[in-house]
Amino acid sequence: SLGAHSGQGPDGPGDSGNGVPKNWSIPGLFTDVAGQNPEKVALQEGHTKITYGELERQSLALAAGLQAAGVHKSSLVGVYLERSIDYIVSILAILRAGAAYVPIARDYPPERLRVIIEDAGLKVVIASDWPETLENEPITIIPPRSVVVGECAELPELSAEDPAYVIYTSGSTGKPKGAVIPHRGVIRLVRDQRS
Repeated sequence: SLGAHSGQGPDGPGDSGNGVPKNWSIPGLFTDVAGQNPEKVALQEGHTKITYGELERQSLALAAGLQAAGVHKSSLVGVYLERSIDYIVSILAILRAGAAYVPIARDYPPERLRVIIEDAGLKVVIASDWPETLENEPITIIPPRSVVVGECAELPELSAEDPAYVIYTSGSTGKPKGAVIPHRGVIRLVRDQRS
């Protein structure tokens, strides 16, 4: 339950606005749910199922790989994957590393991809493949199934105000423009949909 994370109710002490306490974050809330339901199925893709516990383990392993590649709090990391279990694992891993993710649609033309890469300052992208036309871009490509033996370096403290993702829209000029969405925006959306 979203109300159990901090022991504070919405609009209580430490509220960040919009009824979300400042100390709430997506990874923190997910860890609470995974700890309460480790064997419960979290995701299903075709015949493949993944439990909350396994999703927790896989996202922590990928977060360690991201940290080893230099990802830290305030980094932006691209996600160039089809919607899948790997996509969700990647998002959780990025957030656990303290970074924000930048979803990159696989059908974007190369020039739009270049603009997003440059504007966001992407240095790391999680991808199972990468367009040949962009192979000369100075980016580290990390496969979604990257596993680093060991644990994450220290997981950063996150708050409801930290960026969760940056979405690019065309804007009025046709040039992609990034909009930063904080953790509180995602948490509030999920909470409101459950109400």
